[in-house]
Amino acid sequence: MRQLAIVNRVGDNDDVDIENIKENLRHLKNVCEQTALPVSVEAITRELYGFANRSSMMSRIVRESLETIHSTVENELATILFLRVSTEYIRYHKDPAPFGQRVADAFPLAIRDIEHGTKALTYGLGTSCVFHMMRVMEMGLKVLAKKLGIPYAPSWESYITQIETKITAKHKTKGIKWKRDEPFFRDVLGSTGREDSMEKPNYAYSPSLRSG
Repeated sequence: MRQLAIVNRVGDNDDVDIENIKENLRHLKNVCEQTALPVSVEAITRELYGFANRSSMMSRIVRESLETIHSTVENELATILFLRVSTEYIRYHKDPAPFGQRVADAFPLAIRDIEHGTKALTYGLGTSCVFHMMRVMEMGLKVLAKKLGIPYAPSWESYITQIETKITAKHKTKGIKWKRDEPFFRDVLGSTGREDSMEKPNYAYSPSLRSG
């Protein structure tokens, strides 16, 4: 601590101006609160109380107070593991809706897995990220299947097979609404086998898909 080094340069019985020291301690207390260091916060609060209504104190007393704070903060920090998040991933860690607010509003049940998946990505936990993203995809797949009138299926493969069956049905058997929505459904499934007579997908349009 810089303030401790300054105090060490004066005699034990000399008075030192503590206004600047108190200001720095208040700043340090705020940092400790943000870093969740309750023991250090308590130690700083206690020493600040001792400095209250004083503009100067004997350097020996100030030194003892600062040494107490220094050792307390140092010891408490030793009990905590700090993980560094790469700059390129910070936005994923902080963003409450990394897939956009429209997705969060339409799929509220997926919010928790989206959050955990993106945070797993920031920590380099690829397998965990994929696990949560697969759960998110499953929710979307179920909503898509429901939109197509497909009943519950026990697996992704079963859902996808039934969805593809719907999509590959003869074009003339499909109603007007289906023909309007079909490009979107094909695009969601990543299908490239569009019929020449089929209209191109309009990316600005999507049927109302929501979970819950």
